[in-house]
Amino acid sequence: MNTAIIEKLKKILILANDKGAQPGEIEAAFGKAKEIAMRHGIDIAGIDISGKDEGKDGADTMTIERVDVATRSKNPQKYHRFICALLQEVFGVSVIRLWDCYVFIGEATDVAICRALFPWLEDVFYSTYYKAKLAGIVISCAADKNGIYSGLYNGMLSANRKAEAALNTEDRSKWAMVVRSKESLVKAKVEEEFPTLQQARRSRLSTNSRAWDHGYREGQKIRLNQVGTSGTGSRQLS
Repeated sequence: MNTAIIEKLKKILILANDKGAQPGEIEAAFGKAKEIAMRHGIDIAGIDISGKDEGKDGADTMTIERVDVATRSKNPQKYHRFICALLQEVFGVSVIRLWDCYVFIGEATDVAICRALFPWLEDVFYSTYYKAKLAGIVISCAADKNGIYSGLYNGMLSANRKAEAALNTEDRSKWAMVVRSKESLVKAKVEEEFPTLQQARRSRLSTNSRAWDHGYREGQKIRLNQVGTSGTGSRQLS
Protein backbone atom coordinates (compact mmCIF):
# COMPACT_ATOMS: atom_id res chain seq x y z
CA MET A 1 0.00 0.00 0.00
CA ASN A 2 2.94 2.38 0.63
CA THR A 3 3.87 2.30 -3.06
CA ALA A 4 0.33 3.25 -4.06
CA ILE A 5 0.27 6.04 -1.47
CA ILE A 6 3.60 7.45 -2.68
CA GLU A 7 2.33 7.39 -6.26
CA LYS A 8 -0.79 9.28 -5.15
CA LEU A 9 1.38 11.83 -3.35
CA LYS A 10 3.46 12.26 -6.52
CA LYS A 11 0.34 13.09 -8.53
CA ILE A 12 -0.84 15.58 -5.93
CA LEU A 13 2.57 17.27 -5.73
CA ILE A 14 2.78 17.45 -9.54
CA LEU A 15 -0.57 19.24 -9.51
CA ALA A 16 0.67 21.63 -6.83
CA ASN A 17 3.77 22.44 -8.91
CA ASP A 18 1.93 22.79 -12.23
CA LYS A 19 2.39 26.24 -13.78
CA GLY A 20 -1.29 26.45 -14.73
CA ALA A 21 -2.56 25.67 -11.22
CA GLN A 22 -4.63 28.33 -9.51
CA PRO A 23 -3.76 29.51 -5.95
CA GLY A 24 -6.68 27.60 -4.43
CA GLU A 25 -5.70 24.42 -6.25
CA ILE A 26 -2.09 24.73 -5.08
CA GLU A 27 -3.11 25.16 -1.44
CA ALA A 28 -5.60 22.30 -1.64
CA ALA A 29 -3.01 19.99 -3.24
CA PHE A 30 -0.34 20.72 -0.65
CA GLY A 31 -2.88 20.35 2.15
CA LYS A 32 -4.01 16.96 0.84
CA ALA A 33 -0.40 15.80 0.44
CA LYS A 34 0.36 16.88 4.02
CA GLU A 35 -2.70 15.04 5.34
CA ILE A 36 -1.80 11.77 3.60
CA ALA A 37 1.90 12.00 4.44
CA MET A 38 1.19 12.63 8.14
CA ARG A 39 -1.22 9.70 8.26
CA HIS A 40 1.35 7.29 6.83
CA GLY A 41 4.59 8.71 8.26
CA ILE A 42 6.00 9.65 4.82
CA ASP A 43 8.51 12.47 4.31
CA ILE A 44 7.16 14.64 1.48
CA ALA A 45 10.59 16.18 0.92
CA GLY A 46 11.93 12.78 -0.12
CA ILE A 47 9.42 12.23 -2.94
CA ASP A 48 10.82 12.75 -6.45
CA ILE A 49 8.33 14.28 -8.88
CA SER A 50 10.80 14.98 -11.68
CA GLY A 51 9.90 11.84 -13.63
CA LYS A 52 6.50 13.04 -14.76
CA ASP A 53 5.38 11.56 -18.09
CA GLU A 54 5.63 13.82 -21.13
CA GLY A 55 2.36 14.83 -22.73
CA LYS A 56 0.42 14.83 -19.44
CA ASP A 57 -0.62 18.02 -17.76
CA GLY A 58 -0.09 16.54 -14.31
CA ALA A 59 -3.57 17.45 -13.16
CA ASP A 60 -5.19 15.17 -10.61
CA THR A 61 -8.64 15.52 -9.15
CA MET A 62 -9.88 14.12 -5.89
CA THR A 63 -11.50 10.73 -6.53
CA ILE A 64 -14.62 10.01 -4.48
CA GLU A 65 -15.50 6.33 -4.12
CA ARG A 66 -18.07 4.10 -2.45
CA VAL A 67 -17.10 0.99 -0.46
CA ASP A 68 -19.55 -1.42 1.23
CA VAL A 69 -18.28 -2.96 4.48
CA ALA A 70 -19.97 -5.89 6.23
CA THR A 71 -20.12 -6.10 10.02
CA ARG A 72 -18.81 -9.19 11.79
CA SER A 73 -22.19 -9.71 13.47
CA LYS A 74 -25.59 -10.21 11.84
CA ASN A 75 -27.12 -7.28 13.68
CA PRO A 76 -25.56 -3.85 14.35
CA GLN A 77 -23.97 -3.49 17.77
CA LYS A 78 -23.90 -0.42 20.01
CA TYR A 79 -20.23 0.16 19.30
CA HIS A 80 -20.87 0.46 15.54
CA ARG A 81 -22.46 3.85 16.16
CA PHE A 82 -19.25 5.13 17.75
CA ILE A 83 -16.94 3.51 15.19
CA CYS A 84 -18.81 5.12 12.30
CA ALA A 85 -18.82 8.52 14.02
CA LEU A 86 -15.08 8.20 14.65
CA LEU A 87 -14.26 7.37 11.02
CA GLN A 88 -16.44 10.25 9.86
CA GLU A 89 -14.63 12.70 12.13
CA VAL A 90 -11.06 11.52 11.47
CA PHE A 91 -11.22 10.69 7.75
CA GLY A 92 -14.11 12.84 6.50
CA VAL A 93 -16.08 9.94 5.02
CA SER A 94 -19.85 9.67 4.99
CA VAL A 95 -21.27 6.46 6.51
CA ILE A 96 -24.69 5.06 5.62
CA ARG A 97 -26.21 2.02 7.30
CA LEU A 98 -27.91 -0.50 4.99
CA TRP A 99 -29.70 -3.64 6.14
CA ASP A 100 -26.64 -5.88 5.74
CA CYS A 101 -23.62 -3.54 5.73
CA TYR A 102 -22.24 -0.02 6.13
CA VAL A 103 -21.52 2.12 3.08
CA PHE A 104 -18.46 4.37 3.19
CA ILE A 105 -18.34 7.25 0.71
CA GLY A 106 -15.25 9.42 0.57
CA GLU A 107 -11.90 10.14 -1.03
CA ALA A 108 -10.36 6.94 -2.44
CA THR A 109 -7.50 6.72 0.06
CA ASP A 110 -9.78 7.55 2.99
CA VAL A 111 -12.35 4.84 2.20
CA ALA A 112 -9.58 2.27 1.64
CA ILE A 113 -8.17 3.04 5.08
CA CYS A 114 -11.64 2.99 6.69
CA ARG A 115 -12.41 -0.39 5.13
CA ALA A 116 -9.24 -1.83 6.68
CA LEU A 117 -9.77 -0.09 10.03
CA PHE A 118 -13.42 -1.04 10.51
CA PRO A 119 -12.97 -4.72 11.56
CA TRP A 120 -9.94 -3.76 13.65
CA LEU A 121 -12.00 -1.13 15.49
CA GLU A 122 -14.77 -3.68 16.03
CA ASP A 123 -12.18 -5.78 17.91
CA VAL A 124 -10.88 -2.75 19.84
CA PHE A 125 -14.31 -1.67 21.06
CA TYR A 126 -15.49 -5.18 21.91
CA SER A 127 -12.27 -6.27 23.64
CA THR A 128 -11.94 -3.03 25.65
CA TYR A 129 -15.40 -3.53 27.13
CA TYR A 130 -14.87 -7.27 27.68
CA LYS A 131 -11.49 -6.76 29.43
CA ALA A 132 -12.96 -4.01 31.63
CA LYS A 133 -15.79 -6.37 32.56
CA LEU A 134 -13.36 -9.18 33.48
CA ALA A 135 -11.35 -6.71 35.59
CA GLY A 136 -14.49 -5.66 37.47
CA ILE A 137 -14.33 -2.08 36.19
CA VAL A 138 -17.77 -2.35 34.57
CA ILE A 139 -20.75 -4.66 34.71
CA SER A 140 -23.19 -5.90 32.06
CA CYS A 141 -25.44 -2.87 31.85
CA ALA A 142 -26.27 -0.42 29.07
CA ALA A 143 -24.78 2.61 30.88
CA ASP A 144 -21.42 0.85 31.31
CA LYS A 145 -21.30 -0.29 27.68
CA ASN A 146 -22.22 3.18 26.48
CA GLY A 147 -19.62 4.67 28.82
CA ILE A 148 -16.80 2.48 27.52
CA TYR A 149 -17.72 3.06 23.87
CA SER A 150 -18.26 6.79 24.25
CA GLY A 151 -15.01 7.14 26.20
CA LEU A 152 -13.08 5.21 23.55
CA TYR A 153 -14.54 7.40 20.81
CA ASN A 154 -13.66 10.63 22.59
CA GLY A 155 -10.21 9.38 23.62
CA MET A 156 -9.25 8.36 20.08
CA LEU A 157 -10.65 11.58 18.65
CA SER A 158 -8.62 13.62 21.14
CA ALA A 159 -5.42 11.70 20.36
CA ASN A 160 -5.83 12.18 16.62
CA ARG A 161 -6.63 15.89 16.87
CA LYS A 162 -3.25 16.43 18.54
CA ALA A 163 -1.55 15.70 15.22
CA GLU A 164 -3.58 18.40 13.49
CA ALA A 165 -2.98 20.83 16.36
CA ALA A 166 0.77 20.30 15.93
CA LEU A 167 0.66 21.76 12.42
CA ASN A 168 1.76 25.33 11.94
CA THR A 169 -0.78 28.04 11.02
CA GLU A 170 -0.11 27.82 7.28
CA ASP A 171 -0.46 24.03 7.16
CA ARG A 172 -3.65 24.13 9.23
CA SER A 173 -5.13 26.61 6.76
CA LYS A 174 -4.27 24.35 3.81
CA TRP A 175 -5.62 21.31 5.60
CA ALA A 176 -8.89 23.13 6.36
CA MET A 177 -9.26 24.02 2.67
CA VAL A 178 -8.83 20.38 1.65
CA VAL A 179 -11.39 19.28 4.24
CA ARG A 180 -13.96 21.79 2.94
CA SER A 181 -13.36 20.72 -0.65
CA LYS A 182 -13.65 17.06 0.27
CA GLU A 183 -16.88 17.62 2.22
CA SER A 184 -18.63 19.13 -0.80
CA LEU A 185 -17.51 16.31 -3.11
CA VAL A 186 -18.56 13.62 -0.63
CA LYS A 187 -21.95 15.27 -0.13
CA ALA A 188 -22.52 15.32 -3.91
CA LYS A 189 -21.59 11.62 -4.17
CA VAL A 190 -23.95 10.70 -1.31
CA GLU A 191 -26.81 12.55 -3.02
CA GLU A 192 -26.01 10.75 -6.26
CA GLU A 193 -25.92 7.29 -4.65
CA PHE A 194 -28.81 7.85 -2.19
CA PRO A 195 -31.10 10.59 -3.59
CA THR A 196 -33.89 9.81 -1.10
CA LEU A 197 -31.70 9.39 1.99
CA GLN A 198 -33.11 10.74 5.23
CA GLN A 199 -30.94 11.31 8.29
CA ALA A 200 -31.94 9.16 11.26
CA ARG A 201 -32.48 10.92 14.57
CA ARG A 202 -29.95 9.83 17.19
CA SER A 203 -31.25 9.05 20.67
CA ARG A 204 -29.30 10.20 23.70
CA LEU A 205 -27.47 7.48 25.59
CA SER A 206 -27.04 7.13 29.34
CA THR A 207 -23.39 6.57 30.32
CA ASN A 208 -21.53 5.60 33.47
CA SER A 209 -18.77 8.14 34.22
CA ARG A 210 -16.38 5.49 35.62
CA ALA A 211 -16.73 3.44 32.45
CA TRP A 212 -16.35 6.58 30.29
CA ASP A 213 -13.10 7.53 32.04
CA HIS A 214 -11.66 4.06 31.49
CA GLY A 215 -12.64 4.06 27.81
CA TYR A 216 -11.20 7.55 27.33
CA ARG A 217 -7.81 6.57 28.78
CA GLU A 218 -7.66 3.51 26.54
CA GLY A 219 -8.72 5.53 23.50
CA GLN A 220 -5.97 8.10 24.01
CA LYS A 221 -3.39 5.35 23.46
CA ILE A 222 -4.57 4.87 19.86
CA ARG A 223 -3.71 7.30 17.07
CA LEU A 224 -5.48 6.32 13.88
CA ASN A 225 -3.19 8.51 11.77
CA GLN A 226 -0.31 6.21 12.86
CA VAL A 227 -2.07 2.90 12.34
CA GLY A 228 -0.20 0.93 9.70
CA THR A 229 3.07 2.81 10.25
CA SER A 230 3.97 3.05 13.92
CA GLY A 231 2.62 3.81 17.36
CA THR A 232 0.24 2.10 19.73
CA GLY A 233 -2.27 -0.12 18.01
CA SER A 234 -0.23 -0.42 14.80
CA ARG A 235 -1.78 -2.49 12.07
CA GLN A 236 -0.59 -3.19 8.57
CA LEU A 237 -3.17 -1.96 6.08
CA SER A 238 -3.50 -3.80 2.79
